[in-house]
Amino acid sequence: LGMEGLVNAGLMQAGVNLNDVLNLFKGDIAAAFSDFTIEEKPSPYDPTYMQKTPKAKWLVAIPLGSKEAVDKVMNIGIQQQKIRKEGNRYFPIGMPPNDNFAFSVDDKQIIIGSDSILIQQYMSGTGKITMPSALESTVKNKCAAMYVDINKILTAIPSLLVHEPASIAVLEKSKGVFKDMTMTADNYDGTCFKHKWTLRLNDSKENSIVQLYKYAQALVEIGFKKAIDMQPDPIANPSNIPEMSPKANDYKEEGINIDGKIINH
Repeated sequence: LGMEGLVNAGLMQAGVNLNDVLNLFKGDIAAAFSDFTIEEKPSPYDPTYMQKTPKAKWLVAIPLGSKEAVDKVMNIGIQQQKIRKEGNRYFPIGMPPNDNFAFSVDDKQIIIGSDSILIQQYMSGTGKITMPSALESTVKNKCAAMYVDINKILTAIPSLLVHEPASIAVLEKSKGVFKDMTMTADNYDGTCFKHKWTLRLNDSKENSIVQLYKYAQALVEIGFKKAIDMQPDPIANPSNIPEMSPKANDYKEEGINIDGKIINH
């Protein structure tokens, strides 16, 4: 009995099989992550304390397969009174509202996002995420693609979150070096998937290896400076100055051996 048989044995108790689940999805997926910020607001436990929380807009859309497969799988949830259907949309029963995410399920797609407004914008086609124009041709005819605006994320990190001098220096140096990153994957060729990762730096005129070397060198210098700054100041703290020689009474002559005789002093 293989893995497929074990999976089917478990799914049969719910009235479906592995093929039904596989037919539920087309195999495509779209994901977006944008508008990263650090939110500062009063703590729910202590209103006098301002807590810092990372926040971003994100969305994942999963197109569904045949309507028959969708109806068959969703009807199980309806029979178990865990899902209700209104028109072509499905809603969970008994799930409390959540401020951290929202989702929408119909007979065509499953959409999960950071908030319901973003999901509505995506469904209506009014929500837009700006990407470099050159990226569209790069990801065309690819089975998977990912784009990360590194510089935008680094710029969104406020000074109230990074306050230590060495950390600020590293952040500022990183802003000046890194631009973005792209990942693309070709379609399966029968033996493997081929991925390509591209990291772009801000200065397009200077050799990337040279820029990364300078960046690494700068990080080392920042690390050395931090280590030096952490050393105690002997002038400001005389007690930290080590003794150059032991005290005079620490020396004690037990004797001197002269011709096999011990002469005590």
